Amino acid sequence: MAPIFLVLYGVAHMIDGLDGNYGPGIAWTLGHIMFLSGMLTFALVLVGLHRRIGQDTAKHKLIAGLALVCGLIGLSVFVRVIIIDIITGLRAGDHADMASISARLNAYPSAGLERYYNVGPLLFQLGMLTLMIQMVVLHRLPWWGPVLLLAGFLLLGFNLNLLVPGALLIGCALMPLTAGKYKVRSNPAG
Repeated sequence: MAPIFLVLYGVAHMIDGLDGNYGPGIAWTLGHIMFLSGMLTFALVLVGLHRRIGQDTAKHKLIAGLALVCGLIGLSVFVRVIIIDIITGLRAGDHADMASISARLNAYPSAGLERYYNVGPLLFQLGMLTLMIQMVVLHRLPWWGPVLLLAGFLLLGFNLNLLVPGALLIGCALMPLTAGKYKVRSNPAG
């Protein structure tokens, strides 16, 4: 579901930008609600990947635990930024209002945290990629899963107008996780 929400966000983003500006308005708000839904769903994906890695070895368990924590911290930063964008879009009447409202909201709890907002998405991506790579190492995912995931992340980071193709790549990367061949097994040889 997470990639589907990202696709919907991408479509809303394209519609929102048809007039040459982004926000405020219904497309801005609905797009960010889809984005928020996607990020919250990615939390479930992270937990599911972590659970699939299981208890194979202490090393795998430690790496998976660190990746999960890293990913969830990154997601929490993402969620905070998205919620501020939703509130800003709902309250603003024009772009000047958006800038003013966003600046006020971003001042809480501390403007000093603002430099970490760019790190959050990277932490999420690092956590997710680490878990996917572990799944490949444990023969629970094909090698191309993390490759497609990284390609999707790169597209999203390069330009928001590439949300739809980026989300589709992420969806393709996660698709094998729903296939019977890659379901949870008690050991990698099983």
